[in-house]
Amino acid sequence: MRIAVLALAGTLFPNTVVYGQLPARVYIAGEVTVATSDSLAATFVSVVGRAWRDNHATAEQEFAFCIVHANSLASRLNYKGQGRIVYRVSPDKPSTASATGPEHILPALAVFHPTGRDGEAWFFLADGQAYPHPPNERSVGATTTFASADVIRQDYVDRNGRRRGTDASSCFATKRK
Repeated sequence: MRIAVLALAGTLFPNTVVYGQLPARVYIAGEVTVATSDSLAATFVSVVGRAWRDNHATAEQEFAFCIVHANSLASRLNYKGQGRIVYRVSPDKPSTASATGPEHILPALAVFHPTGRDGEAWFFLADGQAYPHPPNERSVGATTTFASADVIRQDYVDRNGRRRGTDASSCFATKRK
């Protein structure tokens, strides 16, 4: 009986994990910086702000992400200003950043920035990944989706309490898998 229920749940809700829960969605709002490497093969995204997850907010801090593109971009992505980031925590890895390294996330990231009338959204998605935020939500204006090989949350706190991985140089040195 339990197998039948899980099979039915998997059919009706294909984006759920075996335990019936979607991976936690994390929202971060604040000062966003987006920069693309000279090779156009990677994009660094940082945001200084507060994160919300499961109705809990963090203190203000810097979050950093590295997007490794499936193919080099045609042109650079550059942005600096207010915005928000949305991603999902990987369900098969520990869900909190630790002294051993950054939080494991699914290879999908949304960057929303308020340019234009309704704002703009950039979605970075690896093959087979769902949007971390509905692209047709009313608050989303123009959208652009980029094929990514991987999305990595690279910031973390080391054993001495220092924030690490918040610079673009390590992202831009990343090679495609």
